[in-house]
Amino acid sequence: MTLRKLSKLASLLMLISVLVSACNGGGTSEQGKVTEIEINPMTAEPVEETLPPTITPQPTLTPTPTATKAPDAPTPTTTATLTPYETLIFNGLTQVQNAQLDLAIEEFTKAIKLDPSAGEGYFQRSRAYMYQKKWDEAIVDCNYLINLDPNDPRAYNNRGVSFANKNQYSQAVLDFTKAIELKPDYAEAYFNMALVHIRREEDDLALENLNKAIELQPNNAEFYFSRGNYYFMIQEMDKAVADYSQSITLAPEVSSVYYYRGLTYLEMDQVDNALADFNKAVELNPEYMDAYYYRGLAYITKGETQKAIDDLKLVYEKTQDAELKLNAQEQLQKLGVNP
Repeated sequence: MTLRKLSKLASLLMLISVLVSACNGGGTSEQGKVTEIEINPMTAEPVEETLPPTITPQPTLTPTPTATKAPDAPTPTTTATLTPYETLIFNGLTQVQNAQLDLAIEEFTKAIKLDPSAGEGYFQRSRAYMYQKKWDEAIVDCNYLINLDPNDPRAYNNRGVSFANKNQYSQAVLDFTKAIELKPDYAEAYFNMALVHIRREEDDLALENLNKAIELQPNNAEFYFSRGNYYFMIQEMDKAVADYSQSITLAPEVSSVYYYRGLTYLEMDQVDNALADFNKAVELNPEYMDAYYYRGLAYITKGETQKAIDDLKLVYEKTQDAELKLNAQEQLQKLGVNP
């Protein structure tokens, strides 16, 4: 297990959460390369549209960020029958879907000014702030929403995500606990709680909450992917493979799941299986530099030197990741190639 892989997995685990719940109650799609540890705004509270990627070249399992539509938010295809307040909410959700977050915030702010006693504007604006990683602003809006309706579990969940991304884990746990108290089947809140426990190295609690999230949403590919990453981190490789495989069954077009299952197979010395997964990862995402790098290492293990050189040279020439570029250079030099 390399430090590079562990750090990437830790980052991935944390980021997945915000982009799953805030935006969608369990959908899956591809997202960008993970570069920092955070709980994803998309796991804040479920919606049915999609949000803009916060990171790019290498997809994670998180959906193309989608706009979160709360259960009580309008779901029209036209504004013809909406009240002025609902029209502003609808316009804001449309801007979120188009990745125009500043414009979305303007629309939600207009809705709040029009009716400060209605909670949906605060909720949707908090989500938009979360997508922008403006955690303090999101917390303020969640506070307003809680003051208006102290029994809205979404507000506690989203505030918990914001606190978690500020490394205020104790407060985050309190909020996720409250969200679950108000909504015992709140899978995303269990999922976010698990990610906080992972950050705090509370393994038993992390696994307990991951299991509960999967129990509540057994068809959520994102949750299996994250639990697979967790098993990878604690070196339970057979369980990691099983969860990655289930995630692939549920969402077969997500390149990052093949990549991480390939890493797991590589750790298990199942090189042919690893190669098959790296091949699928780059087929789905031809710009997936990490997958080319580890495919190159797999080719080295098999003694297929020229294929390894081809992959490592590609990584060296194209990656924007300084660490990955250096690693590729070092591997090429070991093969007698000076890039």
